[in-house]
Amino acid sequence: MASKSLKRLQQTLGHLTGGARNSDAPQESQLSIVRGPSEPPLSSETLGGLLERQVKVFGDRCAVRCSWTGQQLTYQELHSRSRALAAGLLSLGLTRGDHIAIMAGNCEQYVEVIFAAGLVGLPLVVLNTNYTNDEVENAVHRAECRLFFTTPFIGSRNMAPTIKSIRDKHLASSTDPLNFVLLQRGDGQGPDGTISYESLILQGFEVPPRELERAEKAVRADDVCSLQFTSGTTGQPKVAMLTHSGLINNCIGSGDRLQLSENDVLCCVVPLFHCFGLVLGVLMSTAFGSLLVFPSESFSPARALQSMTQDKCTLIYGVPTMHTAYIQEVLSQPPGTYDLSSVRVAITGGAATPMKLFKEIRDILQVPHIVQAFGMTECSPVTFLNTVEDSFETFSTTVGKVMPHVTAKVVDTDGKTVPLGQRGEILIAGYNSFRGYWKNPKGTEEMLHKEEDGTVWLRTGDEVTFDKDGFCRVTGRIKDIIIRGGENIYPAEIEDSLVQHPAVIQASVVGIKDARYGEVVAAFVQQEEGSGTRPSASELQTWVGKTLARHKIPTYIWWIGDKDVCETLPQTASGKVRKVALRDIGARLIGA
Repeated sequence: MASKSLKRLQQTLGHLTGGARNSDAPQESQLSIVRGPSEPPLSSETLGGLLERQVKVFGDRCAVRCSWTGQQLTYQELHSRSRALAAGLLSLGLTRGDHIAIMAGNCEQYVEVIFAAGLVGLPLVVLNTNYTNDEVENAVHRAECRLFFTTPFIGSRNMAPTIKSIRDKHLASSTDPLNFVLLQRGDGQGPDGTISYESLILQGFEVPPRELERAEKAVRADDVCSLQFTSGTTGQPKVAMLTHSGLINNCIGSGDRLQLSENDVLCCVVPLFHCFGLVLGVLMSTAFGSLLVFPSESFSPARALQSMTQDKCTLIYGVPTMHTAYIQEVLSQPPGTYDLSSVRVAITGGAATPMKLFKEIRDILQVPHIVQAFGMTECSPVTFLNTVEDSFETFSTTVGKVMPHVTAKVVDTDGKTVPLGQRGEILIAGYNSFRGYWKNPKGTEEMLHKEEDGTVWLRTGDEVTFDKDGFCRVTGRIKDIIIRGGENIYPAEIEDSLVQHPAVIQASVVGIKDARYGEVVAAFVQQEEGSGTRPSASELQTWVGKTLARHKIPTYIWWIGDKDVCETLPQTASGKVRKVALRDIGARLIGA
């Protein structure tokens, strides 16, 4: 009798929750699906609204310090200059929705550009500073940019030839205007046809306040504010569209887990063209009234450690290779050279972090709290994050729990949610999901899947497991993306570059494990019959470097048919290259 009553109760509850469940089917608590907390509440602010709110509270406090230029800005100065720059952009005829691009190292002006663009609804296309001229040209053209910010030099690279190259290609393919603004201090002259950054700000101060206010009021939280280039396995460039709401709520949720406050000093060495640097650097610092420090234009472990010492930094960032560089630099100097006693949290992400490195951050750098950030650009970017209260065992073996207001599930190849503890692909749903790829409906459709209940799930391509407490462990990648020092590298574009060489008929690129970078690029190439003398590995590396950034150049190049390599490319029955087999061959060849 009791069992019948229990069965009837289960059926009633089942109807109340949308239908009776099969008693043999696993309950949701047994399935790999997790939902983030509802606190902190979601914000409906725009980037401009965020800065407007914070300047009222922290006006005279320092917001940004750029150690390598000697410049710093208070929240009031950042707000005033960003609004003037925004007005200057309007004076050039730009209107809400127009795309503008920036290619520069980390500096205080980059932060002003981020907020100026957000203030008046100009989606900002952030470009990798390692891009070749060809890659920059293609990016500016593909994203339909109306304006291009850059510096006179990026490191030792003179940007004048890049500007000329972009202008020439644009004039040959478009009738739309394309302005060039040179991020330089003072009134120095740039290349012909460029606009001085400071003159544009001064020009902005002359714009009627009503015009600027009208543009600011038109911006909405669900508008796209950031466009970030990524590449699919096809090698074709994709432009991920991220919203004000996605970025701001992600930085608030992240800062909450890190217990961030106005007393924190963030040492930002991650480039601002990465979502990591943009959200967990610029926006998170602003959202909590903290101080953001740029030790150098591009990553320098010595300058970063000097900044940690002099600026009393409390949070440090980095992909695993950056943290390794910190440790190597500390060990190479006399004891006491650097003082990291103020550092309370180290954030790592972008690639798998070895257990050895966690121990070295704790024991050598003596940082008490370490957190792992897990996500992807299309997720704005963080989906899972440890808290500063997690134990060493927890933060060294998991990426923490799902972020607030985000849902995640693990599915099998059929799209069914798997039981707890079972591996599968992780899918994400929530405010942080990207809007899609710019003018690429096919690519967007491949990433986003809408279920019958209206939930839109983002396919990540990452393989993970969930435990009963909601912690996530990353077990691998489903796709063939190579992650070298935190940089995502897509084999197809390298393969395409290699086969364009007259001596190469076929190429297949894989990632090979590496102690320093996590992974490096390895290429298996087949020679074109009758092509004559085989090019050396260095010649092919130079060939790839002509059109692709240096981190995409293969570290290893092996020829199909050579002794100990393989007679032919290993293939499946359907003719697809078995990259797993190639990775095994590569590991054997280097003795890994």
